[in-house]
Amino acid sequence: MDSMEWFGIMLVSYLISIWIVVILLIMDIIGVVLFFALLAILTLILFIPFIKIGGTEAYISNDTLHIKAPMVNLSIPLCTITQMEFRQEFKPGLRMFGYGGLKRGYGDFTNDEFSSYIYAGDSRIPRFIVIRYGKGKVTIFNYKDTESTETLYHQISAGTDAGPIISSDTTGSKKRRSKNVKLFVGFIVIGAIFIAAIAIIMLSVGHVDVSMDDDSITIDATMMKKDIRYDKIDHIELRDDFNAGKRVGGYSTPKFSTGNFKNAEFGKYKLAIHKGVMPVVVIYCLNGDVVVFNTNDPDCTRAMAEELNGHLKADVKLHDDPKLFLPSSACDEYLASSRIQLTYT
Repeated sequence: MDSMEWFGIMLVSYLISIWIVVILLIMDIIGVVLFFALLAILTLILFIPFIKIGGTEAYISNDTLHIKAPMVNLSIPLCTITQMEFRQEFKPGLRMFGYGGLKRGYGDFTNDEFSSYIYAGDSRIPRFIVIRYGKGKVTIFNYKDTESTETLYHQISAGTDAGPIISSDTTGSKKRRSKNVKLFVGFIVIGAIFIAAIAIIMLSVGHVDVSMDDDSITIDATMMKKDIRYDKIDHIELRDDFNAGKRVGGYSTPKFSTGNFKNAEFGKYKLAIHKGVMPVVVIYCLNGDVVVFNTNDPDCTRAMAEELNGHLKADVKLHDDPKLFLPSSACDEYLASSRIQLTYT
């Protein structure tokens, strides 16, 4: 398994994990804080090979050369090695994919001599093993220190009839580079499609549901659920003009704003509204909390405010608009209804 294949598996696993986390967020199984925490953890896991860089491990077992390093995990049967060489210096060239530091490099590299090849080396160790195997694949590496690299080279030589490196034989490497470029472009396209799909889903879903029973009002929205007992409410207001302020933790799309918000009037408060729809109902709780909501139907929002006001047995504070509580015929049935629980969206 080379670095591109290895990272491809990690990338697919990462995208699937992110997709699951997004679904959990949309279904309100996890909150926004936990969502970003999981996102950070998953991203950190993806880049662990770059953050914690170790050295190269190489050994022969069962007539197979094993080379393990960050972004490199190769098992090469000795019988497939056709050419090999021992060098005291080597210039890796450009990194195509993997890790490239000042002294060490791991992954897919390219230079004028070999075109595309796998590199797992440390320039501080002045010994390099160059191997061509299979269908023109090339791997260049060193291991632990000078003595260990030389010892391993002699062990490989004893187990194979490989000849010297022919630098002009780069057909397989060129094919490999072409393959890696196609894989890399494929990963980019898949990632872009995945991100676009998440963006579309996040912008298209959302809900604000409000229900009342004999004891409380429940506001159930994306990333926010609040159940408020009537005896915990100080008073309410019905407003036909409202500035939501900034979102500090929640959900916002062209259609909905829900979660934790902050403005100059209330400071931090809870919001669950359909954007562009007025009026809104402002609930002032006895403990100082403020909750703002509406439905997608202005008349039904007014009707629910009057119903809520009836449970509180107090006057709703209006804002210079005596018509705010004149529901249309669409809500007449609601006002005359004796149903215990009503839900509007």
